[in-house]
Amino acid sequence: MTSQQFSPTSTLFSSNGLNNNQDNLNELEYHMMKSTIPYTSLLCLICLVILGPGCATVPKGLVEGGPVMNSPHIPEPVPYRIYTPPGWDNQKPLPLVIYLHQEDGHCTDLETGGVVQYLFGLISSKQIRPFILAAPESRGYWYDYHDGTRKYASFIMDDFIPQLRQEHAIIPGAMGVHILGAGLGGQAAVELSIHYPDKFRTAGAIGSYMFDEVSVSRYVETQLFKGLDKILGPSDDFNAMAAHNVMTGIQSREDIGKVRYVLGMGAFAEWDIAETNELFRQHLQRLYIPHDWVHFHGSTKWASRRNIVPIFISLQLGFRKNQGNVNGMPYQVLKFR
Repeated sequence: MTSQQFSPTSTLFSSNGLNNNQDNLNELEYHMMKSTIPYTSLLCLICLVILGPGCATVPKGLVEGGPVMNSPHIPEPVPYRIYTPPGWDNQKPLPLVIYLHQEDGHCTDLETGGVVQYLFGLISSKQIRPFILAAPESRGYWYDYHDGTRKYASFIMDDFIPQLRQEHAIIPGAMGVHILGAGLGGQAAVELSIHYPDKFRTAGAIGSYMFDEVSVSRYVETQLFKGLDKILGPSDDFNAMAAHNVMTGIQSREDIGKVRYVLGMGAFAEWDIAETNELFRQHLQRLYIPHDWVHFHGSTKWASRRNIVPIFISLQLGFRKNQGNVNGMPYQVLKFR
């Protein structure tokens, strides 16, 4: 397996960046690489108009190059990226942070967006503790598919984490593993923490749906052209919808062990994401379950989500700032204990 290391002297940073030691987590002003035009999304739209909705069910292509992992749960090799901090000799155990990309994302998103380089710059300047960052790739969704064709949740638990533990010095037990996702990657991260509370210390979700039976059924119906009935199940299948209900999945503190949640969304998030997040936050608060709520100036687009990723990871690793700025835009952290 290939480990990729980055230096804080990366050319992604200007003279007023980390090299002058002026960056800190209160003023995150790092330089993100400009995203390319989403040609694949445009192509899918053209296909949808010309050929009809069937074309849109074709899964997105996987990233090429780099390490892959084979699994009996997935019919093709799974690309992934593993990033180890500069100077680490694989001897002292470190926490592992697993990042699950959003629906149209890739395992390289944090790298091409400049997030990895920035995070390891913070490690080099001793502003956050060292950690290992791992990002697998999916066809867009992180669940065990209802039709059985792909089982990404099982892949993460049965293959991905065990292999990373074999090849890297990771802190033993649940205290050593944190999971984070954007969009439906965040919803899946919360789901995994509910189903495997003894495997994770924290779970984070950035601008994610927090499904109950009604919202997951509505999501399947409104996104029908994506073939979600094969992934999440038919919208009228109560058991299939209930399997993704994070509300009933957590009925008491004992249900999730020592898991702590870091949740949040941008101020301009879509109404259904805002609604389901607020309902889930209130649910956790009623049960006295510890969580951090991050409210930031942004939307559900990747350009906004990637800016806040370092804040989420820092909070998951124990950072305790309550407010600050991301590229000049404010964020605030509310802590519920």
